[in-house]
Amino acid sequence: MAISAIAGMGGVGKTELAIQYADLYQQDYQGGLCWLFARDVNIGVQIVSFAQAKIGLKVPDWLETIQDQVSFCWRNWITGDVLIILDDVINYPLIEPYLPPKEPRFKVLITTRLKFGSPIQTIPLEALSLENALELLESIIGKQRIDAEKEIGDFCYCWTGRLS
Repeated sequence: MAISAIAGMGGVGKTELAIQYADLYQQDYQGGLCWLFARDVNIGVQIVSFAQAKIGLKVPDWLETIQDQVSFCWRNWITGDVLIILDDVINYPLIEPYLPPKEPRFKVLITTRLKFGSPIQTIPLEALSLENALELLESIIGKQRIDAEKEIGDFCYCWTGRLS
């Protein structure tokens, strides 16, 4: 199992990067894409619910604990590579027991403000410089609109302590 974490301060675009990655590479994950919300929500319940609703697994009634139900789901997951995205992890020890087994077909992508060490590969996401942010904004909304909002842009330069 490969685990990668997109890490950075709040609002820097970690979740958006995960969305873009999942959208761009969804064809590589024939076993599915499973998006889980890690903040203040029981990951185990989400995994079981996802497996039942999206891949049609029937979890046996005799499996009483959520951990046993999750293990059943991982063992019986449909074939193919699987991308598990855990969005906004704030407490890794709470999600760790629910991670998929150490099989190469399972890939886990975490978005977090936390810093991890080995074996989790961390991809730090920094805030853009003002110049790069404006370049990105221009690529999204166009130079004409940025020029039309020049007064607001001048205010932003002054507000951040930069005079044009």
